[in-house]
Amino acid sequence: MSEVIERNKMYLVKSEYGSYSFNNRKTAEELSRHLTNYETISRQHRQTEETLDKVQKQVISLQMTCSILSDELRKLHEEIL
Repeated sequence: MSEVIERNKMYLVKSEYGSYSFNNRKTAEELSRHLTNYETISRQHRQTEETLDKVQKQVISLQMTCSILSDELRKLHEEIL
């Protein structure tokens, strides 16, 4: 998360995306808030993508299982007749 550091009469906004200097505290705090929101959204997006990948893999696995079971049922039906 970003942070605002006061140095002399300047304000430094530090985040994982870089450091930015301002001579206005309000502007520095606003940028810090925007960067923090962006970092949060970015992290949530990454987690959502990971979850979707897991779900997609499970769906594919279930489709394969259903296909195998369907084939087995078809074979049993043919043997019975």
